[in-house]
Order: sequence, then C-alpha cells, then structure tokens
Amino acid sequence: MAQHLAEEDFQRWKRGIDQSSGDPEWDQYDCVIQETVFAFNRHLSGTPRYKSLDWKLIKAMIWVESGANSPDWKSNPMQMGKFGDPGLDDLLAPAKGGEIILTPGMRAGLTPFGVRNDPLQNIRAGIGYLLMRAARFDWVQRVDARDAYSHEYVVRPGDSLDRIARQHGTTVEVLRDMNMLSGVLQPGQRLKYRKASREKMIVDWRSLNFASIAALYNGPGDNTYERKLAYAMTALVKKEGRQCNG
Repeated sequence: MAQHLAEEDFQRWKRGIDQSSGDPEWDQYDCVIQETVFAFNRHLSGTPRYKSLDWKLIKAMIWVESGANSPDWKSNPMQMGKFGDPGLDDLLAPAKGGEIILTPGMRAGLTPFGVRNDPLQNIRAGIGYLLMRAARFDWVQRVDARDAYSHEYVVRPGDSLDRIARQHGTTVEVLRDMNMLSGVLQPGQRLKYRKASREKMIVDWRSLNFASIAALYNGPGDNTYERKLAYAMTALVKKEGRQCNG
C-alpha cells in the first residue's frame, strides 16, 4: 500500500512538472539561484577537491521540494526551517561547519524567522545546508606564521597540558612535539611552545548526485526524491529559463 501511494504521489507531482512548461512562475528564482550558487562556488573554490555546483541542480531541487503549485513556493521553496527539522539549527549553530560554508555576508543576513518566511533567505540557507552536509570536516592544527618566536613557560603545581595550551594560545600537540614529553609534568619544568590553534576545516567533499542529494538533504522523508530530482533535471533541459544579468 505504501509503495502504491508513493507511486501515486510521484505521478501527481510529475504531472505538475509537465504542466509547468510556459509558466514563468516556475523560473521565478532563477537569478537568485544563479547569484547564490556563484557566491558559494567562489567562496569554496579553494577547499580540497571542491567541484563547482550546477545552479540547475538547485533549481531542480526547489521544484522537488515545493514547485510553483505549492503554498510554500512564496515563502519556503527549499523547505528549510520547518519546525521539528534540525537542518536550519545545525546550519546556524557554531562549530558545526555552517560558519565555514556560508560567506560572512550570508551568515550575518540569515535569521530563523527570515529563512522560514523570505524565499531568498530560504534558498541561501538550503544551498548552504546541502553543502554543509556534503563537506567532510576535520580539525587541523595551524601554527601562527606571524609569530615565529619560541616562547617558554614554567610549569606550576596543578598544571596540565590542556590548561597550558588554552591559557597561552597554543596546542597540546605543539607542547608535546617541542618538548618531547612522555611523562607527568613536574613543577618548575620549562616548556617551549609556539603560538598555534586547532581549526575546523574542509578536507574533502562528498560527490553530489541525485542519490546523494536525496540522502543528504531529504533523508528518509520521500523515497521517490531521487526519481523526482532526475525527472526535474530532464524537464529543465526543455525550458529556456529566465535571463539574468551578470
């Protein structure tokens, strides 16, 4: 029964896409999609193995997520910020990766209320969330190149490497490497260190295709999502779309 209902839903959605030909409303967001995708591509181009995002793939996603026949089309076309869905909270939370994915201007401009009610914010947040899910993050140590000097610290009673690192702007790894530490710290022990930090960085990217987008963005919510996305991309080839400046 569930499979039958899913197929009915797919066929009903497919008819809506077929009937969209010639309706300019389905191309309403072309320019903001292109502008936003270009900004993300430029912002992330220096990360390892990043492949430029195709703006038409995002347009196809929006057709799958809502489409001009949906009541959410005017406010929430990418379905970001729906209550009970943690996606928006994850994107805007500190240290989860959104602060790396979003440009500073985008991050400053996104608010939970805006994303739920402003289609432009919704699209920016939706693309950002997709890219955050596609990114592979890791913590990488950075030694401060602006401070080439070796500093020294005298161990006090009760000190730990973690505490010393936090208080003096370095890392446990730097302290261990520069002092060849293996045992327990002793009061009066002199430790050399350089200024360093551990930063969350993008180290690789998952491939984005119909199947991976369905898993990363939609999850288990709609088992026809991959088929819909593939069909929407095919339909886009037949449409001229909106001409955008720049």
